[in-house]
Formats: sequence, structure tokens, C-alpha cells
Amino acid sequence: MPAGRGVRFLILVEDRKLERFVRECLYALGVHTREIRVVDYLDGRGSAKQRIDREYPVQVQAYRRRCSENIALIVGTDADEQTVQQRISRLGQVLRQAELEPRASDERIAIWVPRWHIETWLLFLKGHEVDESTHLKDRAGEVDIKAAAREFVRRFRQWDQNPGSEQLLPSILTAFEETRRIQQALDRASP
Repeated sequence: MPAGRGVRFLILVEDRKLERFVRECLYALGVHTREIRVVDYLDGRGSAKQRIDREYPVQVQAYRRRCSENIALIVGTDADEQTVQQRISRLGQVLRQAELEPRASDERIAIWVPRWHIETWLLFLKGHEVDESTHLKDRAGEVDIKAAAREFVRRFRQWDQNPGSEQLLPSILTAFEETRRIQQALDRASP
């Protein structure tokens, strides 16, 4: 039985490229396509970041209503000019503003925040020298998202077995820590 069998994942992301990356990572983790649902992001109203801020409390509340089921939520949002921690803190703030409890450590809610954009991760995962202080959106070109996602999962598994074993971008290290939250759901579904 594949690792993700029986786990349902909800993806809340800013754009199509981030959605493709998250999907490909889930596939590499053994999740079947029918176990993934994406919150519609093509509504065209306001900025993508503001839409994430509006939708995050709604999806957290929906997750909590169904937390007895084997479900997980992955939120993908670019840091842009913020730090990764500032972006994650902002999402915590929108929960408070919605009068919801903060995200608990045992909740299967992972927040992936590439520093500037997903292109930073894509280039890094394909072996390019990158730093997180440089805006790389226009330099990524056509990067193989599927291959980058497989590399992300390979490195995650290696890191999960032996933390500190390789040099990682700080935002990817944070994403690995966040990925441990959904790993619980995957482990529970394994035979």
C-alpha cells in the first residue's frame, strides 16, 4: 500500500507553480492524486498573499472540525520581502484575529514558505548556488518541478534520519521541520 493511502491532503497555495511543487512532493511521498484537494486560488481578487491570509483561518477551522479523520493541510506562501518567520507569524496572527487557537504542535498543518519565491527552492534543489537574500524569480526559467520535488523529498528523508547532515537553505530547513507535521499522517496510513 502506498505511504499516503487513506490520507487526504488539502493544499492552500498562492499560485500554480507552488501548487505543482507541493503536488509533486506529495506524489514523491506516495500520496495518490485523488487524495489531494486544492483550495481554488484563481479568483483574481486582491493579492495572493492577502487571499492566503483570508483563507488560512477558514481552512484551519475546517481541518479542526475533521481532525479525527486522517487529513493534513499544507499551506504554501512565498516570503517575498519578509523573513520566513515573519510570514509564519503573520499566519498565526490571522488565526488570532479570527479568534481561533494558535496552531498546535500536533496538528497536521504544515506551512512551507520559500524565501522570496518558489524559484529559489527550485534552483537550489537543481544544484544551483543561491542565497535567500537575492530575488531569483526571473532567473529560474523552466526548471523541472517534478525533479526538484523529488529532490526535496529525498533530502527531507535524509535530513529526517540525520539532521544537520547537509547544507540547506534556511527556508528549506524550516519546511523540513514543517513536513514532519504531515509525516505523522503518512506514517499512520502505512501498512
